[in-house]
Amino acid sequence: MEYNGTLYHFGDSFATSCEFESIFTEHMAKELSMHWRGHGLPGGCNEQIFSEILKNLHKYKSGDLLIINWSYFSRISYCPFGKDKIDSGNKLYPVNHDNELSDKYRNYILDTAINMNYDNATKIFKSHLPPLLEYFDKIGVQYIQTFLSNDLFLEGKKIDNPNIVFKELKNIISFDDKHGYESWLDSIGWKNEECCHYTSGIQIDLSKSFIEFYMNFYQ
Repeated sequence: MEYNGTLYHFGDSFATSCEFESIFTEHMAKELSMHWRGHGLPGGCNEQIFSEILKNLHKYKSGDLLIINWSYFSRISYCPFGKDKIDSGNKLYPVNHDNELSDKYRNYILDTAINMNYDNATKIFKSHLPPLLEYFDKIGVQYIQTFLSNDLFLEGKKIDNPNIVFKELKNIISFDDKHGYESWLDSIGWKNEECCHYTSGIQIDLSKSFIEFYMNFYQ
């Protein structure tokens, strides 16, 4: 079989499936005659996803395709003093409470994540990411992206539509005017938390939807 490049899938747990079902991008890769490489980071924040994309920068070639499922804006990163890498703020919520931080530091990060995550998001999506996407365009690497949720806040006020806020980014899938990937899945019954976050048995149909999204950008 002749392959047409490699499909890389980046994201948080929405870029993973369960042990008895392949994630939708594996089906996409098969349909598009591509190799598949999965880089889902359960609990991962957008900085970690971005870092994972950079770690593989030396591998990308013309004809490759990146599917990027960005995580929640409210899941910001933090780096405890003395550590050599960032952690996801997902670890700081009560169900995942990491006791290595003082309550004051933990509460500061969570307050920032909930009420001021726009500041953090702009560093990624207005500064760091655009030059990388320009580089992909130059070398012939294709990409499509999703925002997981509309949880973007500035000074405690919700900003309605991330697709408009970050309109300079290319190839962001717009599911509707104000909602993201997670609510779209929920609205069509594909997020029943049976296979990781997904409804069991929908991965092939989901792959067909993403192939259609992909074709809308790269026909």
